[in-house]
Amino acid sequence: SDSFEFVDPHFHIWDVSPEGPHDPEILFPVDGRPQYLTADYEARMDAALGISGVRHVGGVFVEAASVCHPGVSAVEHQATCLREAEWAAGELGQSSRSYAVVASACLEDPRVGEVLRKLQGNTKVRGIRQIVNYEPSWPRNSSTG
Repeated sequence: SDSFEFVDPHFHIWDVSPEGPHDPEILFPVDGRPQYLTADYEARMDAALGISGVRHVGGVFVEAASVCHPGVSAVEHQATCLREAEWAAGELGQSSRSYAVVASACLEDPRVGEVLRKLQGNTKVRGIRQIVNYEPSWPRNSSTG
């Protein structure tokens, strides 16, 4: 076959509305809308891959929560990490394409094991990421170690 199935290894969707899990002080509305959802992402991918024989078939959502809510302690931020993973799995689950989630968890929280066990129960979660920067301390590192 001459077709090529493309999987995006790192993409983001988000919701900075008052009901969403993301921080509107850090993330931004896309095209003036507070939600950038799976259907929006897929439409952009399909348009960008307008090459004959290339099909976008899925990808890996990588968390954005680790950059949100600077100044919030790791213990408090864990709820946001769990909420984002649940939100992303639900949003991606509405698509017929194949998606996985790389969630966030605050590894410096002494009770991180509880969070990891909860993430393990999410069938779309395949791993976690925690952004670790030394310089600059952007944006959460000054308050989370």
